[in-house]
Amino acid sequence: MVGLRKSIQKPSSKTVLSRNVDVDMLQLTFPHNNRIIPSCVTHSAKNKVTKSLKRSPIVTSQVIVPNLKKRKKIEDMSQIINLTICMITLEEKKYGELYAWHLPTHFSQKMIEEDGNPTLEWFKRTYRDDDKYMSRLGCCEQIYIPMNDNNSHWYLCVIDFSSKKKCIHILDSLPSTTRQDIRIKNVQIVVKGLDKLLSYLEKDSYTNSITKFPLKSPTLDPIQSNGYDCGMYVIKHMHTKIFKQNITLMESWSKRIRYKLASNLVLSMENEQRSKIIENARNTPLQDIFRSLE
Repeated sequence: MVGLRKSIQKPSSKTVLSRNVDVDMLQLTFPHNNRIIPSCVTHSAKNKVTKSLKRSPIVTSQVIVPNLKKRKKIEDMSQIINLTICMITLEEKKYGELYAWHLPTHFSQKMIEEDGNPTLEWFKRTYRDDDKYMSRLGCCEQIYIPMNDNNSHWYLCVIDFSSKKKCIHILDSLPSTTRQDIRIKNVQIVVKGLDKLLSYLEKDSYTNSITKFPLKSPTLDPIQSNGYDCGMYVIKHMHTKIFKQNITLMESWSKRIRYKLASNLVLSMENEQRSKIIENARNTPLQDIFRSLE
């Protein structure tokens, strides 16, 4: 796609993944999020946060980020995951209650930054108010939490309430013997913080602490055969809701799946910029479009 860009709104944080950056891919607007705008800062400056309750163009560059390819790729993927989560959440809201919660990437990053001791009212306002990402726990069957390890690898934590033996699945398409303990520890930190948040939100009705759920991972060998599809595996798991086993995502299909994801996000009826993007594409010469895909 030509000349299209997007950014995802997210709270102020010390982590790289919580910064706004340009992505030359999509320009999308989803209506259900509060817009949280970090002021323009450099990598070494502190973030200053202002908040607008207007509808949320998930669009504009607010932060200057060092030009590091690896860092930019992980930030780009963070924003694509968040846009996918927005789309999934809005689609599910059409049917009433949210039976699955899909939490954006900045949820786990902020929870880890606060070491599992969340600022409860802030988390409630950011993720629960107006059923943005969370609703009544009594209706929830799964909670999907994208996780990032060392700004280099995406994996997924799924808290499963649907089965008799409630558990927490860690879906990692590229396990690492040197990083496994750290990844598990970060999941435990997020689960501990979410447990405190649920207790705060649900009060006395929250009786089955998720900190008691056992951790599980698929027994199959990892499927990922390259160093860049981990974010796509996270998205695929959230879409298919397959979390008791690994899923196949052939490297030869990777580019096609990415284009399909981009078109699904652009053409989503929940995308308020849908008509504008389609019109821009129609007015763009074909040779420019093909050149942009090279």
